[in-house]
Amino acid sequence: MTEFQSIQGKKVLFLLADGFEGRNFTSLGDCLRQRGADILVASFNWGDVVTSKDQGIRVKSVLSFAQAAQEYYDAVVISDNVIAEAVRGNAAVMTLIEESWKHGNAVVAIDEGPVALIEASIVNSEVIATSPDLYDELKNTGAEISGTPISVSDNILTARSDSDLAVLCNDIVNYLAKGRAAAA
Repeated sequence: MTEFQSIQGKKVLFLLADGFEGRNFTSLGDCLRQRGADILVASFNWGDVVTSKDQGIRVKSVLSFAQAAQEYYDAVVISDNVIAEAVRGNAAVMTLIEESWKHGNAVVAIDEGPVALIEASIVNSEVIATSPDLYDELKNTGAEISGTPISVSDNILTARSDSDLAVLCNDIVNYLAKGRAAAA
């Protein structure tokens, strides 16, 4: 029997908006929850019911983005490009991402999720795994493109696509359990 590292009591915040990729949220959220993390959901308004792209998953947010920006989380997750584009320009979300990054908390982005990291101005000189659609935009910020599907660059954890969510989950757990030194 495989024994998993525990991240009991760690708070992981998923930012969600209508049209999110359900698989990314459920797979990563379930994996982190099984390891002991408390999974929280924020959206534009407290109590919003957010629906996945395929309409198969409906999640009620427990926080608005503005409320979330006033709290502490061990990790903040932008699980796809729909969410990244939806929050682009949202001052509360940009503050949340930037403050999480500054304090060494995990900032996680999947697929084209790094769009939000670019907007928050935290990717310069970081190594980012993302879809090829963002390569030029990332290079223009000073970021380096990862040659691997997953990248852990300081406290920014990125995945090129949803096909490596199990590996990404393990990297997040390792980061949350051991901190920044373990990710280096």
